[in-house]
Amino acid sequence: MADCHQILLARSRILPFFGLFFGFVLPLSAQHSASPIGYVTIGSSARVGPPAVLASGCFVGDGKQFVTVLGFGIGPETRDLAIHGFDGPELPASFLAQDPQTGLVLLEVPSKEAAGLTLGESKGLGIGTPLRIGGSAVRRTMLGEPRNVPAVNVGGSQMRNARLVGYEISHRGRAFPLRHLLVAQPDARTATMPGTPVLSEKGTLVGLVHGMTNQPPGTCFVLPSEAIAKVQSCYARDGMVSPAWVGLVVDTGRNTPVVLELRADSPAALCGILPGDVICAVADRSVRSVSDLVDACYYLNLDTPVDLALIRGTEPMAVSLTPGRMPTLKTKAKPSLYPVSTGGEEQ
Repeated sequence: MADCHQILLARSRILPFFGLFFGFVLPLSAQHSASPIGYVTIGSSARVGPPAVLASGCFVGDGKQFVTVLGFGIGPETRDLAIHGFDGPELPASFLAQDPQTGLVLLEVPSKEAAGLTLGESKGLGIGTPLRIGGSAVRRTMLGEPRNVPAVNVGGSQMRNARLVGYEISHRGRAFPLRHLLVAQPDARTATMPGTPVLSEKGTLVGLVHGMTNQPPGTCFVLPSEAIAKVQSCYARDGMVSPAWVGLVVDTGRNTPVVLELRADSPAALCGILPGDVICAVADRSVRSVSDLVDACYYLNLDTPVDLALIRGTEPMAVSLTPGRMPTLKTKAKPSLYPVSTGGEEQ
């Protein structure tokens, strides 16, 4: 059983791949140019030598914000954050906000000459769609990437050919807070840093690498561009990013999104949803499976009413629900990665 809340991911397990990259050292020759793609580093006055690389990422929109994926030890109090690219000075960066469900982070850079990448749409991409995934001489230096990987040049950084091979909502029994893209790389031996941009053939940003998997070998879990847009929207509206709570519990053991139970005094309970109801749509998102429901609930906003379509028995119904702030969990159990409660998890 799992609860449908917008669930806070277990911080020790959310992004297990971060351990692969903490402590990498950026070569002294790697600096910033007009490329929208770069690396987040952290240093300190007590540190000897070049700063450590935390993740990759990219500038978006007008170039004043840099998006990446970081572990949860980074926050507003973190000092000495900087963005490095190619052939230019490092740019000091300040922490703006982090999504507590995915680790997506917005950083602010006071001055930036080049425009950022344009956010594209991932939800319309079909299986087999060709993509481009970030790479560079800097990353090759750190990870020993082969030099013969097919690549194209985007603003000074190398982009390797890749392909969308699927969509995933969980991995090894652990649920994600939203649907991820599964993207195959040309060389299964190549590791890819969290935050590495994934582009469409038109050059729009369709996602950021969230982690690696060996099923199949060398593929990446990619956070969709819609998640980036949500984080930007939440920060612009509220100055922070907080998960929206619904309070449904659905069964992950089956495909149909049937409500098992509702949390007491939750938005779902207060709007009239009952156990046994089948959720058919959330706002303008059609819901045909539990994974559809999880994905739809991730994009809900605090205190913003939304219409839900459901079937009770044989009768179609509609209810209006206003997501609230997730209450503090009073259990010692590890929280699920699902934003909706599934198999007993809270949404």
